[in-house]
Amino acid sequence: MIARTGMDFECGEPGPPGLGAALLDHARPEKGMPRILIFDEHGVYRLGLALTLKSALATSSVFQTGSIETTLSMLQTEPGIDVALLDLDIADPESAGFLRDMARAAPQTRLVLLIPWNSPEAVLAAISAGLHGAVSKAQSDSEIIHAISDVLSGRIYVPVWMGGPREERAGEPQPGSEWRETTKAENRMFRLTPRQREVFLLIAEGLSNKEIAQRLEISEATAKIHIAAVFRVLQVRNRTEAALLAREWRD
Repeated sequence: MIARTGMDFECGEPGPPGLGAALLDHARPEKGMPRILIFDEHGVYRLGLALTLKSALATSSVFQTGSIETTLSMLQTEPGIDVALLDLDIADPESAGFLRDMARAAPQTRLVLLIPWNSPEAVLAAISAGLHGAVSKAQSDSEIIHAISDVLSGRIYVPVWMGGPREERAGEPQPGSEWRETTKAENRMFRLTPRQREVFLLIAEGLSNKEIAQRLEISEATAKIHIAAVFRVLQVRNRTEAALLAREWRD
């Protein structure tokens, strides 16, 4: 059974009939407050992450589970989970099956993979599977908070290290460019890699993820990773804002 302590869920001993539902109703957060679910079999990390999220996102409701079955049950019975952070081996067929079940049980929930270290292959697999991002346990607290905020705002999150070393040197002009008086749009354009600039211009043309992948002869998952990196570097939230920035740059 699931027992509740404060705003967190933990596996506990069975209580009186109906107690779980009563606690849920009593502690249900106000409408509009983000609701985040963490699944991780490692209790120490799970608790630490929950406390970090509660501290940084003060208005959030954070739930915890230590088993896949309980996670699936929560997604089926607890309405309005906005983001689920899942420590799963996406290469394992059984885990992949649970992911599909979770997506069907809560189509409105954004699923994010928790990975143990910085693995580009795992990030690519997560995006290919249709998840809304991947977060490495090796990332700092501030990076993880940024990731959750990105996903809550509707974006797909890709760690900055997926963009390569050039992207990490934010603010440097690309080779061949000069430091000069520029518009804000031009300054941000200088921070894109050549491939990201290609993707940005195709977004501005109105191409879909699939069409961008076909045009550049890359997989759709790789296209999504480039698009997420472009949005982050240009500080835009969606394709509409990217198109407006492209218009400013061209003008």
